[in-house]
Amino acid sequence: MILVRMSLLILLLALPMGAWAASGPKIKLDNESHDYGAVQYGANPTAQFELTNVGDETLVIQKVRASCGCTKAVHGTTEVPPGGKTVISATYETEGERPGRKKKSLHIHTNDPEKPVITVTLTADLVREVLVDPPALTKKLSEFQERISFPAKISNSSSRPVTLNKAELTGAKGTVHLQPAIVVVQPGDRAPFEIIMELTREDRWPYQMGHVILHTDNPVEKKVDLRYFVQVGDIKPKEEDQTKN
Repeated sequence: MILVRMSLLILLLALPMGAWAASGPKIKLDNESHDYGAVQYGANPTAQFELTNVGDETLVIQKVRASCGCTKAVHGTTEVPPGGKTVISATYETEGERPGRKKKSLHIHTNDPEKPVITVTLTADLVREVLVDPPALTKKLSEFQERISFPAKISNSSSRPVTLNKAELTGAKGTVHLQPAIVVVQPGDRAPFEIIMELTREDRWPYQMGHVILHTDNPVEKKVDLRYFVQVGDIKPKEEDQTKN
């Protein structure tokens, strides 16, 4: 009996390490991080990640989710056989982003029992030639005013002058214009101006929101999008509207 037990122990020790490994799909990425480096606004660079199934069953990519809307993920085949490969692409969409160091995440969900979710880290240094401060226009009023003024500044980090020559309003009834009507910013300089909004009263809700689109002659940043929010009093519907709901 002792000899039989010793023979069994020797046999188990002699088995290759792979025999102890759990079966099933197993994900492996060639890289779990990527730095886009310096990215010019509007460039929208793309990085690719090679995914390999090193398991012995089909690996299913259930979904690829980005940490925010500014990162777009596209993957190839969703079912990867044992030993097979596929590619996942991640595009950094710069529209609406402020300049500076950026860190995003890409979450890959699969049927790998050991690693059901793998997170890929994406970093970049976003460079903008035209920048308007503040990035959002907000104001709270005690009573409705048809004419509202927002002080602002435009910065130009490009090598040529930039002209701000038009503004348009979306999301509300009214108009918007600049004061002065034409703003010219020299390279490496800043210029103050005012955004004048003339709104129409909305009876149902005591706030208005939308976007102010500023037009420039910069070949890359032709439009600068600013969100606005104007509140009058407390944010709640009128009593007559509450009774209807």
